[in-house]
Amino acid sequence: MERNGFTIGRRPAEDHDNVALLAEGLHGAGFRVRPRETNMVPVDTPGTEDVVARAARGGVLVTAPGPGVVRLVTHLDVGRQACLRAVEVLTAVIGGGRRRASGTAAGEHTQSTGKGAK
Repeated sequence: MERNGFTIGRRPAEDHDNVALLAEGLHGAGFRVRPRETNMVPVDTPGTEDVVARAARGGVLVTAPGPGVVRLVTHLDVGRQACLRAVEVLTAVIGGGRRRASGTAAGEHTQSTGKGAK
């Protein structure tokens, strides 16, 4: 089955690569990235409502599943370039390592971001 030029059955590997790219890029920009499951990347940040609104103005849709965390999701319509753009926009919106959730040390990282890691 095809959608938007992609064969559906072969897409999960690309989604896992994209979610790893997103998590690694955000961690490299100084964000505390929570352990991820499947195609979702939760990121600790203060001011989640403001982050959601400002990211949307930058063309990146994120959700706030709870206080102090935003969630990014990859799927069929989110490719590598969109993941790189999301890192760029969130770094501008949140300010990278300058605005960490309280209590997060500069080098703290809570997960393995290797390809295929869950």
